[in-house]
Amino acid sequence: MDRLIPVLVLAAIAVGILVLMRWGWKARQKRQADIPAPQPAAPTDSGCDGYYIATTPAGQHLERINVHGLGVRTGAGLDVQDDGVVFSLDGRDAFRIPAEDIVDVFFGSGMIGKFTEKDGIIIIRWNLGDHEVDTGFRPRAHSAKKTIAAEIDTLKGRRR
Repeated sequence: MDRLIPVLVLAAIAVGILVLMRWGWKARQKRQADIPAPQPAAPTDSGCDGYYIATTPAGQHLERINVHGLGVRTGAGLDVQDDGVVFSLDGRDAFRIPAEDIVDVFFGSGMIGKFTEKDGIIIIRWNLGDHEVDTGFRPRAHSAKKTIAAEIDTLKGRRR
């Protein structure tokens, strides 16, 4: 009985924290409701394997976009095609960044709780509707990142 009350208090605090986290996640989704879904794509087996980090508002790499599953880190493939970049996400729908929407490609060291060595993440800045966003990808083969970034850079602003 001496331990029951402290255990119940700690359990109530833990449940309260989880409820507040869920409330915060839903509130962020509501604030971001005007962000459109990315263009769907057929998943591909070609390209580079790695990790989809997240999509964030441009330049705000600690502020994830929660709508349309864009804020959830997962294993992924990245395939640079003539008309854009396809992300084939593990357990989720693939999406395409059209070539004409790509603004820039650069390297970063951190994004949404994923921090790496200097320039370990490829960041694609692109237009998603009226919103400029950054999408991060970390290739498994780190030697491939400069090649991938160069391929994406050639797509920048290309019209269909």
